[in-house]
Amino acid sequence: MSEPTNATVVAVNHNLGIFVIDSRGTEETSASKGDTCIVLESNGRLSIEVGDTLSADWDANDYILVSNLTQNSELRAKVQISAVSRGEAVSSMAVI
Repeated sequence: MSEPTNATVVAVNHNLGIFVIDSRGTEETSASKGDTCIVLESNGRLSIEVGDTLSADWDANDYILVSNLTQNSELRAKVQISAVSRGEAVSSMAVI
């Protein structure tokens, strides 16, 4: 298990409880990191908005505890798809 790192929410589907995060750091380093988006699903009420900063162990493969640093809350989410481009991640939100 690695240390939690920050990520930014780039898409949310409140009806399905699915959200996409971009785990890359700054724009300067993003080009060298490749596909950095992760699609997650939560069974509970989703109090996440685009632009929120989240912290978690994004390398985990199953359920993870996600801290929403913007809204000072936590939730459990299941990793659905990892290491994909932003376009692939957002497109997949409709078919999960």
